[in-house]
Formats: sequence, C-alpha cells, structure tokens
Amino acid sequence: MVKTPKLYFYDVGLASYLLGIENISYVETHPLRGSLFENMGILELLKKRFNAGLDNNLYFYRDNHGNEVDVLQESGYQLELFEIKSGQTFTSHFLKGLDYLRKLIPERITTSNLIYSGEGDKTINGHRIMNYRNMKI
Repeated sequence: MVKTPKLYFYDVGLASYLLGIENISYVETHPLRGSLFENMGILELLKKRFNAGLDNNLYFYRDNHGNEVDVLQESGYQLELFEIKSGQTFTSHFLKGLDYLRKLIPERITTSNLIYSGEGDKTINGHRIMNYRNMKI
C-alpha cells in the first residue's frame, strides 16, 4: 500500500471557482472534470454517514503498481468498495480496481459499486453499476 494523502474539497463549487470554472459548459471539457465528479461522489457518501451520526470511515486505496479504488468504506472487518467515474459510457476498464481488490481480499468485501454519469443501473460480474442520481447506498 502507498500512503499518499488525497485532498478533497467540502465544497465542489469552491473548488470549481478556484479552478476558474465560471459556468457549467466549462465543466464538460475541463481536464479536472473527473476529479470534481469524484469529489462530489465522495462528499455524498460522507454526508450520508454524518447525517446518520456516524464518523468518517472512508479510505482511498492505491498500491505501488497503480491499482486503486476511490473509496473503501469500512464497517468492522468488512469493506464496501466504490469507484467513481465521470464518464457517461460504461467500459469494463471502470471495474479494474474493484476487480483487483475483490481478488486480493475477497473475504472482506461485501459489495462493490461503480458510480458514474451514464444512464441505467445494472449489475455486472457482481458489481453494482449506478448513475450518481440514483445513489441508494
């Protein structure tokens, strides 16, 4: 495991402002669109926990081989995985990190989830794939 901190903004609007994004059309082509989208998804997971009176238990995973998963939510010994992608068209590459971690520690993984901006919720190879608007976590 690589211990590298990752910075998230509690206010995606402030982050956008600091990046010089002045209107919605700038976001669609901005090189950091994916990072802003990931930040938004993580904030939604965090707000859900805080609104339930729970502490932050969200972690980021990356190893020295470049395998990564955006969010590991710990519940006791069990982990729920989340990958967050801004893409509207699903590709199997979106699941690479989730597949890797499920093979590495299968006994700890309860669910693995892909949150993206495409349409249609489905399950593929045991991964829940959902549009960010339908996040029922």
